Amino acid sequence: MPKRIRRRRQSSKTLSSSSESGATPKRSKMATAESVGRSPGACVDYNTSDGEPREMSFDKFKSTEEPHLTLRMVFTELMSKLDSISADLRTEIRCLKQSMSHLDDTVTGHDTRILAVENEIGPLRKEVEELRDRQNISEQYHRRYSLELHGLHTENGSFEVISAAVCKIGKAVGVVMSASDIDNCHPLPRVSQGLPVIVVKFKSSYLASTFYAAKVKLRQVRNEDIGISSQSKQIYVNESLTKVNAEIYKRARTLCKERKWYSIWTKYGVTFLKTVKGARTVKFIEMNV
Repeated sequence: MPKRIRRRRQSSKTLSSSSESGATPKRSKMATAESVGRSPGACVDYNTSDGEPREMSFDKFKSTEEPHLTLRMVFTELMSKLDSISADLRTEIRCLKQSMSHLDDTVTGHDTRILAVENEIGPLRKEVEELRDRQNISEQYHRRYSLELHGLHTENGSFEVISAAVCKIGKAVGVVMSASDIDNCHPLPRVSQGLPVIVVKFKSSYLASTFYAAKVKLRQVRNEDIGISSQSKQIYVNESLTKVNAEIYKRARTLCKERKWYSIWTKYGVTFLKTVKGARTVKFIEMNV
């Protein structure tokens, strides 16, 4: 009989005898730990070199699955947080949209009110400008009695001394007058180290106008020429101007020096000028300068 057939018959006999006697055959596969009385969470390997079963832990097989489980848990947790953040952002965006809508309505209401106020302010501004012009004209009208003397040197600012000096100036320019024609006179506070400006208020506006018209004769008259003092400083006569008219006259004088205009002067508070000799007299405010 061939050896191969003989071996098969012997192995089958061995298996049959083992089953009849109740002995546990030697296994080549693993069995669960509970079937052989081992600790839970382990498996038994009977395919060993010495034939003794050995306990094997399931952790050996779980280790290959743990990274996937961990990543899945992390991914699930991140998705849960992202969903929560997304919900909060949607709520916040909704609230912001409502706030922006409310602000748009508020701004629109304010724009409407501002437009209405601007429509009201326009006529009011025009009215204020008209009132300022009327006030300036009225103030300048009440100043028609007064003149300003520049360069006049006096011993003191008393009425007697100043009125006597004014009478001497009037005599020098051909205006007959006395101290009784002067209502009041006094020096203004100094704004520089030079001589103070003397304000003279006449009792008659006609006398003030006559005195002012004769100022052209003062171009060659100095303090020492009329016996007021020993100084050779020239005397100038100007109208008493309001603040507005004084600013206009100051600007005109500056331009007159820069552009070398022929002459510039004021009459009843209004500034007039001539660009060249023999030219037409024009108001300064009418010129586009």
